[in-house]
Amino acid sequence: MKYSKIFFLLMLFFMVSSSYAQFGGSTVPLKTVFSVNGFQLGEVYPEAVQKSRFQGARMNENETEFGIDRVFIYGSEEEHNYTYFLFNADVLQEFFIMNKVFSLDIGRVKIKVGEPLDKLKDVPKLRMEQAINYRAKPKPQPIKGAWVLRHPDLHEDVFQITIYEENGIITALSGYILP
Repeated sequence: MKYSKIFFLLMLFFMVSSSYAQFGGSTVPLKTVFSVNGFQLGEVYPEAVQKSRFQGARMNENETEFGIDRVFIYGSEEEHNYTYFLFNADVLQEFFIMNKVFSLDIGRVKIKVGEPLDKLKDVPKLRMEQAINYRAKPKPQPIKGAWVLRHPDLHEDVFQITIYEENGIITALSGYILP
């Protein structure tokens, strides 16, 4: 009888803790995910997924020694809504967003072009550093209105995500895998 009570209590504990995790609770801290409409830099997405998710975009394909480079392009620079996603061998390598269709999701916070930069204050542990133009002569110069995101879950030696703003309003978002 004593063992059946212990067994029952253990089963109850495991059922409650798994249900808690399924409904958004967690017994361990979860990693903050950085994604653009569900796509994460460095992740592999099959060609069929890319083409279905980026319907309506112009697509350019180039064959390289590492696989096929595929670029999905929306808008134009002249209209200030230029947006592209670059996949190399089905891995998302780079994105640049100037339109209001796509959002950068940082954990539970979603930011889009045209929204206030202050929304990023809701992301725990997020820091922003002014972007630097290392090609400037005679020495590197800060880029006005460009901020590189720093976060413990965003490996700064692998990825770089930059937010561009003017007067506190987001004008563009970019991200890429560092060489």
